[in-house]
Amino acid sequence: MPLADLTATAATIQEWAENTGLLKTAKELCRDYIAKNAGTPSLGDFAADEVKISFSRQVLVFRTSSKITSPSIRTELSLMVYKGHAELGKFVLISDLTGKTEYTQADIDGEIARGSRKK
Repeated sequence: MPLADLTATAATIQEWAENTGLLKTAKELCRDYIAKNAGTPSLGDFAADEVKISFSRQVLVFRTSSKITSPSIRTELSLMVYKGHAELGKFVLISDLTGKTEYTQADIDGEIARGSRKK
């Protein structure tokens, strides 16, 4: 496949992602996760207003080491804490190609979370 075709495909996927609102959905679900877990060990005892959300990336997953039945889109957000300017972890929205949420996951850095409790 020529590079121009791949570039056009990437542009189409980016437009599709914008139109489906995946980033907005990911941020809303992430805010819910933060609100639900603020002040608990699972979020490093940080208050909700101490955790900032920033967009990291979106990835089309169409092939993995194990057979997948259908492609998916991973929308990844970084969870940042500014005490020490560290990334607390990632929040990931996994959706199908219609934009429907399949599941979410939070991957919190245990060292940063534990370090926040050392007072």
